[in-house]
Amino acid sequence: MGVFPNENATAHRYSGPIDRENALSSPDPYCLSRPAQRKARPRRREGLLDHLMARIAIVYHSGAGHTRKLAEAVERGVLAAGGQAVLLPVEAFNSDEPGPASQARWALLDASDAIIFGAPTYMGGVSAPFKAFLDATSQRWVRHAWKDKFAAGFTNSGNLSGDKLNTLTTIMLAAMQHGMIWISLGLHPPASDDLNGPGAETINRLGSFMGAMAQSSVMLVADLAPPAGDLRTGELLGERVAILTARFLGERK
Repeated sequence: MGVFPNENATAHRYSGPIDRENALSSPDPYCLSRPAQRKARPRRREGLLDHLMARIAIVYHSGAGHTRKLAEAVERGVLAAGGQAVLLPVEAFNSDEPGPASQARWALLDASDAIIFGAPTYMGGVSAPFKAFLDATSQRWVRHAWKDKFAAGFTNSGNLSGDKLNTLTTIMLAAMQHGMIWISLGLHPPASDDLNGPGAETINRLGSFMGAMAQSSVMLVADLAPPAGDLRTGELLGERVAILTARFLGERK
C-alpha cells in the first residue's frame, strides 16, 4: 500500500503503543524502527481482531472543538478494535515551517495503513484550513504515495442537514484522486415514527452512508455537543476502519 520502506517491512511491525504524547514532533511515532513486540498489545474487545494491528491516522480540523470531539470518538473506536491511532490537527500540516518536524508529520501519514479525514461543514463545504490541507497533499498525489491506503471521513455542522453530504463528498473525492480505498459508514439509518425524528442518543440519527455525520447546536459548547448518538456513530466508524484495514493486512500477509 505504499506504506512501508521495503518489501519485508511488515516483519518489523511494532505492536506496542505509539508515541501519542509527541506525535507531532517524534520522528518515529509509530515506532517503525523498533523490533516487533507481540506481547505489548493495548486492551481491546475480545474477538474483534486477531490480525496485524492497523495503523490509522485521524486528520481533522476543528474550529470550536466539536469536530475534535468527534475525532476523539473515532479514535476510541479504532483503539477498541485493536488498532493504533493518532490524532493530527491540520494545523500541523498547514504551517510553512520547513525541516525535520514537518517532514515527520507527513511521514506519519505515509506510514499509516488508513487515514480518516474529518472537517466541520462551514457554508455547505469543508472548512478553509481543511481545504488548505487537501491542497497540500498534492505532492503525495504526484507520487501516488497514498494509493491503496484505506480512507474514511466524518463531519459536523450546526444544523441537522447543513449540507454535510457535500463535505463528505469533497473528502471522498480527494481520497479517490489519491487512489485510496473508501470505507463507508456501514450503518442503517434509524427507523423512527416520531415526527421530530430520532433522538440524540440514536446511532446514525442523521442517516448517513458515506461517512459519520454529527450535529452540534451552535448554542452549545463542545463539552455538551455532539450528542452521545453522534459520538457513538463516530466510534463505530473508527471500529469499522480498523477491522477492515487489519483484515486486509492479514490477507496480504
